Amino acid sequence: MSDYPDFFDLAKVDRNLFFFCYEIPITRGFGSNVPSMSLVPLVDMFNHHSDPSTNHYLVNKRFESDTEHAHTEYTIKKEKINLELFKDKALTFSKEEVESKGMFK
Repeated sequence: MSDYPDFFDLAKVDRNLFFFCYEIPITRGFGSNVPSMSLVPLVDMFNHHSDPSTNHYLVNKRFESDTEHAHTEYTIKKEKINLELFKDKALTFSKEEVESKGMFK
């Protein structure tokens, strides 16, 4: 970015701007992964619902599997959302644990 000062004002680049820029394609993109993802003008308006319960999470697999060493500002999510899609035993719970803790309700 420092090679292109006409395009990037380094004084304005911060964590909030990074996450804002990251969320645009993630929340408005069509396709399941980056090589095939695309943004289609105006079509993203049909990809939203007035129900505010839709959430996107950034998941750090290392912090989720080793919670004792997670960054102090990171929120552990594995007890709140089902992370089975990662197919990693360290990130998932057995059916008995889920039922006994009343998770994912």
